[in-house]
Amino acid sequence: MDWAHHEEEFDPEEVSIATVFLSSPRGLVFLVACGLVALAVILSVAHFKGRMDCENGLAEGVDEDEELCAVDEPSSAHAGPRAIVGCVPFSSPAGRLSTSLSVQASTGNAYLFGGEDEATLRNDLSVFASSTAEWTLDVQTTGHTPRPRCKHASVLLGDIFIVYGGECAPSDTDGQTGELDPAVYMLHVETMEWIQMNLSTDPTCTLDDDTHQATSPPARFGHTMCVWEEKQCLVVFAGQRDTKTLNDAWHLNIGDLVRPDVSVCNVAWELAADAEKNGQHSPAHRMNHAAAILGSSMYILGGVDSAGCTRLAAPGEIELLDLSAREWRTIPSTGVEPQFGEGASCHAISSRNAMVTVGTQPESPGIFNEVHLLQLNRQASCATWTRVNLTWEGDWTLIPGRRRLCAAGIDEATETLLVFGGLTDNRLLHDVLVTVSLGRDDADGAS
Repeated sequence: MDWAHHEEEFDPEEVSIATVFLSSPRGLVFLVACGLVALAVILSVAHFKGRMDCENGLAEGVDEDEELCAVDEPSSAHAGPRAIVGCVPFSSPAGRLSTSLSVQASTGNAYLFGGEDEATLRNDLSVFASSTAEWTLDVQTTGHTPRPRCKHASVLLGDIFIVYGGECAPSDTDGQTGELDPAVYMLHVETMEWIQMNLSTDPTCTLDDDTHQATSPPARFGHTMCVWEEKQCLVVFAGQRDTKTLNDAWHLNIGDLVRPDVSVCNVAWELAADAEKNGQHSPAHRMNHAAAILGSSMYILGGVDSAGCTRLAAPGEIELLDLSAREWRTIPSTGVEPQFGEGASCHAISSRNAMVTVGTQPESPGIFNEVHLLQLNRQASCATWTRVNLTWEGDWTLIPGRRRLCAAGIDEATETLLVFGGLTDNRLLHDVLVTVSLGRDDADGAS
């Protein structure tokens, strides 16, 4: 090559202009911007590869043949799951918030207890009969009726309706909680007689007390209580006492309590897990969260801590307590994860190996709160979030709209959510029972 001739074709003015530009502040900004764009592309590719690895079961440390996140797809891939929203607008109990609602598996009947209205705390019991879609208000009971309360929890185990915890007196204006009740109350729904079980040997004991180990759960409110069907146990998690939120888990063998030949003195609360002692994953302290037991694992979602934070788990992770192993751990999740605030609810659907959630932070006002399906894979090692598409069937003037601090239960036989109470955006109390009927597949929910 004739380098002399080549140099004659070079325009020195162009080289000097480029050099001056790149050495100028604007040029430096240009170079930095190019670097940031390249870095963003690299991170996006890495993130996409990680998600694909999870979905294809190729996560690090897992054999290619092991199914990590394989979730059975719906028969129609063009649309997500659907649900029909309805309501029972007449002869309902008084509107309230921070109440409890539990559904009996054998009948589908819903039991609503307590809560807080505009004026006072309540301890009334109302029963909704699913067969007739009618309420029986202020059911007459006998025995040791629980005191009026709110922010408690209830479950149904066979024919036994169980209530535990809650505030039995209004909170003070300085933020101190009201009076708490450590007792467990059981109502046999055939005889409608309440029995009070004083199982807490030290209601003033706290888990932070260095002088002795707690032998029973400190009295609390804003907790969750689930039934571990396999062992006939109650499992209580977290909540608040005084101004501190908790993260302890306790279980109680209710199967023994309902046996006439077993003395109450022989039945005791037991710690379900001690994360800090065993160096496990430790769940965040919280209250007003959601929990559900599927198989032998209790899944925890949402809630709020004492500082008001609602982001209590890492994005893309779900916290669970393996009840058999007594160990806390997390599993990954895919799909669009809902943003849970305080007061969400979670309900197991065993036949689907899935859970359905009622959220508290809809993207915008609509028919009802956001409803999501959390589908576990066969190994329960990964889960996928899917938003449920809601369809309203009924008078448009009765659309329930969104609410918070409501109570919900599920009739697993019909896969129908029952939701009652709560506050509207205008701080009005809901007094209409809302039903959310899930379809088995897209065709079931199609209009």
